[in-house]
Amino acid sequence: MQVKGPSPNTCVITYLRDLLQNHPLTTIKQSCSLLFFRFFRDMAQKQSENHLRKTRRSLPIALLRARESVMDPIRAMLQKSGLTEQKWRVLRVLDEAGAMEQTRIASEACLLLPSLTRMLKSMDQDGLIERSTDAGDKRRTIVSITASGRALINQHAAESSAIIEALESRVGKKQLEALLDTLEALQKP
Repeated sequence: MQVKGPSPNTCVITYLRDLLQNHPLTTIKQSCSLLFFRFFRDMAQKQSENHLRKTRRSLPIALLRARESVMDPIRAMLQKSGLTEQKWRVLRVLDEAGAMEQTRIASEACLLLPSLTRMLKSMDQDGLIERSTDAGDKRRTIVSITASGRALINQHAAESSAIIEALESRVGKKQLEALLDTLEALQKP
């Protein structure tokens, strides 16, 4: 419910004008102090009434913070071979699931299809993947990982495992598994 009437700014200006015209300086100082106290008290009350969680307990912000915390050591690892985290995800998906159509790769690697299409061209030129036309449907492109792409995964496998082990030791293996289960449940409609 919105209250009709003059805006708070108009009320403050009117109040201050009245103070300056009708009261001695000490009264003005006391009144201004009281006015600022009321203003900040009212602002704090309004913030508590908006029913938003504090940012420290906001799920979207917590997920972003956690993602950055997890990805920092992975980015440092990938930087050694000039690989982006997006390309790493594509290679991991293809290595794990085998050859597949671009739309499925985009979904599994959490990428937008237009971004993936550009990325695949570069990965094909670098010899990390191969693209071929689906024999049953000439409109579809099938993508598979090459020996070079698999070698890159193997090159980072030990360090990648060490990063995950460090994460497990920091939060506990059971908690990490429970977190993964919870995040998986959040993905379901």
